[in-house]
Amino acid sequence: MYAMIRRYAGSGSVAEEVGRRVTQGLVPSLRQSPGFAGLCAVSSEDGDIYSITLFDTRQNAEASHARVREWVQANLRDLLPNPPEVMSGEVRTNEMAQMQDSEGGQAFITMRIFDGARGAIPDIAQRAKEVLIPLMRQQNGFRGSIAFSTDQSPSRIVAISFWQSREAGQAGTEQVLATIAAKMRDLLPNPPKRVAGPAMMMVMTPAPQRGPSA
Repeated sequence: MYAMIRRYAGSGSVAEEVGRRVTQGLVPSLRQSPGFAGLCAVSSEDGDIYSITLFDTRQNAEASHARVREWVQANLRDLLPNPPEVMSGEVRTNEMAQMQDSEGGQAFITMRIFDGARGAIPDIAQRAKEVLIPLMRQQNGFRGSIAFSTDQSPSRIVAISFWQSREAGQAGTEQVLATIAAKMRDLLPNPPKRVAGPAMMMVMTPAPQRGPSA
């Protein structure tokens, strides 16, 4: 699975209208795109909009990215006039099998962006499989997660978790970060940038493909 994140800085005030247009105009097209696995849009608590798209392969994700860029320019230029910051990469951990479609208010998203990761990505993924995934599965309100190293900066790790509520997301994130500090500091030595917010929308295929679980 391949993930692509677009960050539209300072656009939180127009999140509701962006969500309405995307739901009506872009989502039906994405559902028909080859290899489409999911879309989530987040209105972050620091005032940005993040969109997260999932595809089966990098090739299909990049082909879709071109179509999304054209659609946004044609239909959202008045709301999102500036190009987004893009982060993308091959998914290394995938706990998304139970995710289902959701409209705003029914899911809470937390994102952790670690810069300066040390060691080989497979080693980090294996440690996460042994340490973090079992912990998250035990957290109340946990609904799924993915993580990847970005093509733009291989030492940057992006981990995204999906929760039933804000309270579950906050509590679960604190548990995860405390465990990383105790057991993975040699691989992830720097505190992450933290992003959190409610899902504006969540569109998942009926049975998302599991990638390497780590």
